[in-house]
Amino acid sequence: MAKQVKDVHGILNSKGEREITLQKICDIMGIPVPENVKDIKDVVQNKVATRMDFAKTGCIFFKLTNIGSKKNTITAWLPRAEKKKCLAVFVDKDQYEAEGLNSTSVPVIPVENIIDRAGKFFAYIKDLSGVKTYAVTGTCGKTTTMRFLTNIITSHFNTWVNEGNANSYMAVSRHIMEEISPKNEVYLQETGAASPGSINKAAAMLEVDAFILLNIFNHHINEYKTQEAILKDKASFDDYMKDDGVIVTNFDDDLIAAYQFKHRVISFGINESRDCHCWLALMGEKFGPEAQILLTGISMGAATVLMASDTGLPENVTGIMADCGFSSPKEILCSV
Repeated sequence: MAKQVKDVHGILNSKGEREITLQKICDIMGIPVPENVKDIKDVVQNKVATRMDFAKTGCIFFKLTNIGSKKNTITAWLPRAEKKKCLAVFVDKDQYEAEGLNSTSVPVIPVENIIDRAGKFFAYIKDLSGVKTYAVTGTCGKTTTMRFLTNIITSHFNTWVNEGNANSYMAVSRHIMEEISPKNEVYLQETGAASPGSINKAAAMLEVDAFILLNIFNHHINEYKTQEAILKDKASFDDYMKDDGVIVTNFDDDLIAAYQFKHRVISFGINESRDCHCWLALMGEKFGPEAQILLTGISMGAATVLMASDTGLPENVTGIMADCGFSSPKEILCSV
């Protein structure tokens, strides 16, 4: 399992308790502390929120909703922050400047590229607990996959799993701040798309070790306009993953199969058995059509060559060797 990261920003005190300040948040995000909050930059405030419904009185708040939208301006939203007596509010710099805000009733900290920078803060807090983090996304099948994985992973590790529809980036931030703890070894999170960029926000906070991408259909097409846009948002975990991160995905979905991922991919699907025909064609060109060929595969490769046996193989394929094919989905997932 993952090890706790070195706390270079001093979030944890000698008792292992958090002591979050504006100074430390700004340091983690890589921005200077602005003049308007320098007198409160060292005030300890461990209540941090991204949704006002979850916000506690006096909290530090990140406004990540409707960035650049005229429907939910910072100006119209600030009275809610004032009512909650927020210590300070981080907002999108471009939106802040577009609204011409100079003085506000609540200390406001404009941040350039706020999604990525806020993500760094929440990911840092999460990593202090040392959990391995896995996410599940896709159009259909997320809940079933989550139940399947939960049954497997919880039998081996102390696992925190999100429940119900708590799959937005706002729920993710709450899970990280209030529910994940050092006793957890694994954090398993379902993520759903409500509007363009919503999964990207969660991905920036989670910085997963691996994620499962199931499929892409037309759900939320009114908001995203194209399936390609849906895929880009759901695949955004790939942009924030650990360097050794792994993507588990379904190459029976043609859109996913054509996507250029940056990290290692483990693919599951029936269509992969048809890759054998491409290799057989190549071997035929190189050695001639009379060459006798034996297909062989190990573990999941064994399943691939066995599935290929039912796809009309050429007559010069004289046999199939399935070496150590997996006995059950549980066994293969635990070993992979």
